[in-house]
Amino acid sequence: MVTAEALIDERERFFQELRNNKTRFRDFLGAMAAHYRQPIARQVAIFFHAPAAGRAYGEESLWERFGTDLRHDAEGVPVLSADERSVIRLYERSETQDAGHPLFDQLVWTYDEARDGAALRRVCGAEEGQTAAEAVLAKMSRLREEGYSELELLGAGYLALERLGLDAEEHLGLPLMGARTYRIGFSEKPEVTMRRLDALHDGIVKELKATQEERSRIAEDVKEAEEKIKKPFPYAAEEAEKKARLIEIVRQMEQGSDVAIAARATVPRAAVSEEPARAAYAR
Repeated sequence: MVTAEALIDERERFFQELRNNKTRFRDFLGAMAAHYRQPIARQVAIFFHAPAAGRAYGEESLWERFGTDLRHDAEGVPVLSADERSVIRLYERSETQDAGHPLFDQLVWTYDEARDGAALRRVCGAEEGQTAAEAVLAKMSRLREEGYSELELLGAGYLALERLGLDAEEHLGLPLMGARTYRIGFSEKPEVTMRRLDALHDGIVKELKATQEERSRIAEDVKEAEEKIKKPFPYAAEEAEKKARLIEIVRQMEQGSDVAIAARATVPRAAVSEEPARAAYAR
């Protein structure tokens, strides 16, 4: 039986793992895009405990409001309650008795270019004629100039592209896997394409300069470390003298201990009077 404590521990350990595992982070972004209506804690539980093909999840009460019941073999996915004190179950659309009902389609939004294209470009501040992917990438470029980190931009861009039904890894050039790919969309208007090329060139030049500066700094650090290694230890003579003195002290202590033991062994036990000790104790 899954407990609330187990789900909380699972979530916390997973968040720690995401900091160092890009592949895991990328996989989880896909789950976040598919289940964007669920709180983050439930997204984690769905990621771990639900089939990858599942898309529309809800509590039993949700399906009852839609006028359907759960199948007798429905198992559901264990997730945390709102106060995180107990475990409740979410059930996927396929676990209902009317899984194919078109009414359930509204639970999962899908992008339609004719219906949503103009709104997407307006939100992204995209130019007329840009594809959905180009609009998202252009918005990411502007956000980068505003100071957002690369990880934040990749995460947001990945989610947006996946929600639009596009292949995020293809359009982002697999940056989450450590690769660096630059993509540009060619417009029917030559002047638009040229502006994109200019912007791409400027961005690459900035990155190259930053990389070169970092390499120069590292090279200087390495050179400085090598020079320090070559220099003799300034206190080498003092260190050698103290080590020799320590060795001599240890040798003398060992000799003194051996002499004391030998002397004690030559004195008969009967010759050692206990009277002084007894007298001292009596006083």
